[in-house]
Amino acid sequence: MRCLALAILAVPLASGIALSQQLPGRDLFDLPVAALAEGTALALFAGDGLRNPASVFVTGGERARLSLSSLSTGREQRVSAQTLALAYAIHGATVGLTVARSTVGDIARTDTDPQSVGSDIPYGMLVVSAVAAHREGRTLTSGIALRYQAGELDTERRQEFGIDAGVILDSVAKRDITVAASSFLWRPGAAASLGRSGAAFSGAIDARAVSFSRWGDATLRAGYAWTGTPQMSNEHFGYVTLRSRVWDARAGAARIITRTDATTRLRVALGARSGRYRIGVAREESPYGLSPSYVFMLVTHLAQQ
Repeated sequence: MRCLALAILAVPLASGIALSQQLPGRDLFDLPVAALAEGTALALFAGDGLRNPASVFVTGGERARLSLSSLSTGREQRVSAQTLALAYAIHGATVGLTVARSTVGDIARTDTDPQSVGSDIPYGMLVVSAVAAHREGRTLTSGIALRYQAGELDTERRQEFGIDAGVILDSVAKRDITVAASSFLWRPGAAASLGRSGAAFSGAIDARAVSFSRWGDATLRAGYAWTGTPQMSNEHFGYVTLRSRVWDARAGAARIITRTDATTRLRVALGARSGRYRIGVAREESPYGLSPSYVFMLVTHLAQQ
């Protein structure tokens, strides 16, 4: 079972081409790190700028924001990920620093038999991002992230620098439509071999479907997000969100198509707001009978304007 779980995690690395271009541990960020059952380009709850640099923009009278999130999987995969992000509003813009780390634990080193030999094999990836975002007018927010990426697999250690961009267009038309697009882990040096670099691109749309007047400000929203890694995988995610000033309840299904197979995964999440705090928890089903993954989030406003 342990070998099966590791093989599933490494699906994007299955080809020799991918191994030669993609940083070790890149596939671990295909899990919903820092996303509360959200589409990649509209992963806004944490406001950390990891999935979409524009999401780091500080609004609503905030001066500074601290975001923490953690992901864990079951014992078969043993993946854990943590993110820490700090954002600060300055002169109408927002600057931020985000640190994300994802690793697999307890990969035993073996020789000619199943008996472990020496220390475990390290496998993981670190992403450190310097993020900036600015709002143009009332509806358009744009952001950019400069990223340091470091991957490790046993004795192989590689580092790269990358750059990502994102936009969010919100409050569009009568249906309060939000449209977003972003890149994730794009590296200029890998531009000539885009399909081998592991860079992902995402687009998403979210709109108000129903307003519940008897529940005050409650609305039911529907959304769709696409995330693609050229020549490697495509994800189609449809979801609905019940939102109020206090609660966000979200449920949806993601269809993930890779070079070798296609799976459907259910995602659910619940978020709450109270004063200067936001907390959230999300669950995503794993394929092939493996244990689900869980995401926990805490966001707080450190200062007010």
